[in-house]
Amino acid sequence: MSHADQHALYDEVSRRRKAQKIGQILKEQVAADLSQLSGLDVGCSSGLINQALRDRFAILLGVDVDFQAVRHAARLDGPGAGSRFAVADGGRLPFDAEQFDVVICAQVYEHVFDQQALADEIWRVLKVGGVCFLSGPNRLAVMEEHYWLPFLSWLPRSLAHCYMRLARRGREYDAFPRTVWTLRRLWRKFEIEDLTVSMIREPERYGVTDQVERFGLLRRIPRSVLQAADWLIPNYNWILRKLASSVTGPN
Repeated sequence: MSHADQHALYDEVSRRRKAQKIGQILKEQVAADLSQLSGLDVGCSSGLINQALRDRFAILLGVDVDFQAVRHAARLDGPGAGSRFAVADGGRLPFDAEQFDVVICAQVYEHVFDQQALADEIWRVLKVGGVCFLSGPNRLAVMEEHYWLPFLSWLPRSLAHCYMRLARRGREYDAFPRTVWTLRRLWRKFEIEDLTVSMIREPERYGVTDQVERFGLLRRIPRSVLQAADWLIPNYNWILRKLASSVTGPN
């Protein structure tokens, strides 16, 4: 993980901005009162997003593989609140099947080596009718979002490592982003609703104006063109629904 990424995980302004976006999306997409629902934040890191959203849920738990980040999250929550966080692998979640109404998986999948295990576990712990908010980068983004190096994620792994060293950004490229096609295949058990274009066209609504403006003219591209060229959009924001009709579908 880049130094910039590590800093961002503890950046309260940045994390709360992301929480605003997630909260608005869930408010619009979940056909129920969130205050009556249980939630799980997979890859909660420092707990800042969890803290910003927890009052919207009956209960919101957070898990992460980073012990130091989880300890920070528990301290941030205050005495007696640490039980809301746990050190756990997203590919081996310590929860019963169909335990949660909502799962949040924001900017996590690309850091996971066994991404299929992550997708399967989120499917397993989510209730039928539940939703998962998923966000993550596109491998075909021209500018790689973690190290901000052009075309880094396009390269074969060995060349990406060399590029990292030449650019003095680290020894290895440690992210595993997917293309839109392979990302859809990874989450094929779910019904997928892609909110990315709507967020680009209406950034104020979701509190993402700064991120959209970062990519220059992206916001000014017509919706139809954006939808046709979704394979080049830098980052995706999806709602994944676990429908009753898909529970017995293909694995």
